Amino acid sequence: MLRKAMLLAIIVIAASLSAGCLNERENTAEEREPPIDIQVLYESRQDAETEVPLLIRVTQGGEPLDTAEEVMFEVWRHGQSTEAAVLEAEALGDGMYESMYHFEEDNYYYVQPRVKNGDRSTTLVSEIIVGRFTVNRNPDQVPDLPSEMFVSFGLQEGVAAGEPSVVKLQVNWEDEPWEEADVRFEITNTEGHTSSVEAEETAPGEYHGEHTFEALGEYSVIIYMEKDDVSEQLSDVVKIESDEGE
Repeated sequence: MLRKAMLLAIIVIAASLSAGCLNERENTAEEREPPIDIQVLYESRQDAETEVPLLIRVTQGGEPLDTAEEVMFEVWRHGQSTEAAVLEAEALGDGMYESMYHFEEDNYYYVQPRVKNGDRSTTLVSEIIVGRFTVNRNPDQVPDLPSEMFVSFGLQEGVAAGEPSVVKLQVNWEDEPWEEADVRFEITNTEGHTSSVEAEETAPGEYHGEHTFEALGEYSVIIYMEKDDVSEQLSDVVKIESDEGE
């Protein structure tokens, strides 16, 4: 009886060890499942009022992934992530996936492709500047702006010398629109003549001013931004390259 009990115990222990080894091999196999990688194939600069193919290449373990369960794009303007457009991507083969998106106006956008396949998923955030915008992303160019402050500046599309044009500014503070600020542009031409342009807030954190660039060439622009106890300024240069009526 004792020998039978010992034999039964040995069988149970062996079965447990075998199951444990099997589970360990399965877990190791899952851990070795290669990650998913995304390669962005669209440009970081785009024109306004254009439909842009948002194209990515998806690989897993270095091989094209053509059978991903879900590939989506989210697109939003800076500071407006809660209003992101969600686009379903179309599989084109060889790991390529694409969605079309119409960028309506000059601004600073984020594009986030998301890929899911089985238990693996990955995402990537990229940035697209649309139109004639300058963004304070380089600390060497704008060392005095607070780190919480995000500023994008540009002109409307199709600006020509001798025609009224819109000067645009978007300001965010910690990813929220910087509303009800006093914004002014000082624009100086090549002859040293300076015009002061008061901007109006046309949408939360967005300020527009109207100015006529009289001649071709480069103009220096100083942007003054004030609200409560915050007073900042940013310098930039714009170039007018087309004449009225061209």
